[in-house]
Amino acid sequence: MTGEKYMEHARDSIDLNWEQQEPLFRQINEVGVQSYFENLPQIEQAFQLRDRGLRCIDERTPGGLHMAGSGILDQERAVKLVPEAQIDGIYSHEGCGAAAFFAKQAGLDVLQADNYGIEWAKKLAAETGVPYVDHRKVDKPFHYARVAYYDGTGRFNTDSVEGLPPGFVISRRFLDAQSALNELGIVRSIALGDHGFGLKFTPESPLLVVAVGDKNPSGNTSEKLLVEISELLKQSGKRVAGYGFTAPV
Repeated sequence: MTGEKYMEHARDSIDLNWEQQEPLFRQINEVGVQSYFENLPQIEQAFQLRDRGLRCIDERTPGGLHMAGSGILDQERAVKLVPEAQIDGIYSHEGCGAAAFFAKQAGLDVLQADNYGIEWAKKLAAETGVPYVDHRKVDKPFHYARVAYYDGTGRFNTDSVEGLPPGFVISRRFLDAQSALNELGIVRSIALGDHGFGLKFTPESPLLVVAVGDKNPSGNTSEKLLVEISELLKQSGKRVAGYGFTAPV
């Protein structure tokens, strides 16, 4: 398949995936984010991590905790996060946009981005004394998330409850505000770019940033998180919209 034909095929797949998600997002829009999420059957299970492995923020790498490229773009912070968040393993994954950003910034061959992602994950594992677990395959060659979860709880898992939209996950609970906002900026670039839904995100159908907040008012509440991300939302020309969701447990 030629490069032109491949891109045409990929765009057809992206268009189809958007249409397949439309009924779900119409329902979310009708009842509101908080009401939709809190009324999902067994929503409490979304706050039970299966493991504490460090993964990318990529929607195709659900489970565990998250930094872009497992920390490849913020390596000093990643080294600190591993013990603070009680990380028990490090993952890399194919087609990592953060690893590609790293390669581009370093003047390296972007086509070798996966290798740089693996090298970094193994280095982080060795430096922090936890296992390098796996280089994960992904289910699609493009980003199909229409949601970014800005998780203040450190417990949120996107693939454990039916009806929960797949999404990027930023583990705000274990990051300072600026680091988390940097990660959200990366999400915005990927989702609104050529490897995501791109121009399909409009003021009428924006990328949703869901601030997942603690129930405890002294913690990272959704209200506090929405204030934190407000400037980034303003800069996004209404193609990105923020909503709060308070954890039920």
